Order: sequence, then C-alpha cells, then structure tokens
Amino acid sequence: MRILKYFVLLRCVKTFNMNDKIWAVKDGYLVNRDGSIYKLNWDRTKTMRKVAQNKTINGYLRLNLNGKTEYVHRFIAMCFLPNPQNLPCVNHKDENKTNNCVDNLEWCNYEYNTNYGSRNQKAGKRLTNHPNKSKKVFQYTKDGKFVKEWQSMKEIQRVLGFKIQNISSCCNGKLKSYKGFIWKHACNTQQETSLQIAR
Repeated sequence: MRILKYFVLLRCVKTFNMNDKIWAVKDGYLVNRDGSIYKLNWDRTKTMRKVAQNKTINGYLRLNLNGKTEYVHRFIAMCFLPNPQNLPCVNHKDENKTNNCVDNLEWCNYEYNTNYGSRNQKAGKRLTNHPNKSKKVFQYTKDGKFVKEWQSMKEIQRVLGFKIQNISSCCNGKLKSYKGFIWKHACNTQQETSLQIAR
C-alpha cells in the first residue's frame, strides 16, 4: 500500500500495476480500466470507497468528483488514453453508453462521433418532431463538405447538446459557423441550388 499512498500524494495521473490489474490515480481517485472509480481516503481511514455512478437522461454515466460533475467515459479516457491531437469527443465503440471499459473507448472528433455506427438511425426513431412544424437542417464542414441531414434543430440539441439559438443564427445568416460547422435550413439550400441552375 506504500506505492498507492505515494501516487495519491502526487495528485496527478499515474498508472501502475496492483493485484495484476492496471490502475490509474487522478485527482485523489483510484481508477480501474473496467470503468470503476474509487475515492481514496488515505489520510483519514487508509481505505478506499467506490464512487456511485448515476445514469443521465441521455444514457451516459456520470459521478461527482471533488464537487464537480464528470462523465465517467471522459474521466476514464483522460486517465488511460493518450489524446495527442486534443480531440474533443469520447466514443463508445460498441455503442453501449454504460460500457466504460478502456478498450471500448476512443477519442474522436464531432463528425466521427455523430455518424458512428447506428447512432443516427436510433436518434431518428426517438424523434417526436411534427414534420409540418420543424425544418430540416443540413450540417457542413467549414470547407463545404456535407456531414449530415437533421430533422430539426431540436434533434441536434438532443443528440449533440448544441444550442438551438446559435444553430438558428447560422441558418439565418447571423453567424458564419457554430461549433466548427456551417448550418443551413434544407429549404434555403434547395433555393440556392435552384438559383445556381437558373443562372
């Protein structure tokens, strides 16, 4: 246990082998590659307590660490997975949001995460938007590459967590881009195409 106390006192990310398992210590917490996290109370009781994980409304697991709410998959990835390109998202390879084993996680960008596996089909089935009361939105990269067609801005907010107000500002021409993407209403895009053909 001396080596454990040493890593706890460092207060930074370190990995080590204990009981034939690879562990990491980050911010005073002991982290297992299987996704379990323990609070270390070394100075007081010399014991560790498993931290409770709660499921969010969107299906991810999160917990409270030192007074801050953290998503489990992001915390695990920060402990074990290098991210030299500073990618913003953590993807679940098997699409199971509660499987936070290191081998099931990978760093990625927004476009990869959005279009991964069957996520788009599942999101489409959950839509409750009325077709006559919502406008389709097209998502493009800044260089004009088409990324995805969304049923509405509400769907984008549910799936990606982006603000409807900012997406709307892009669609109305008040903002050039938002979150690294260009957003346009489908009807506007069709009008632009028709004008180009007419010319």
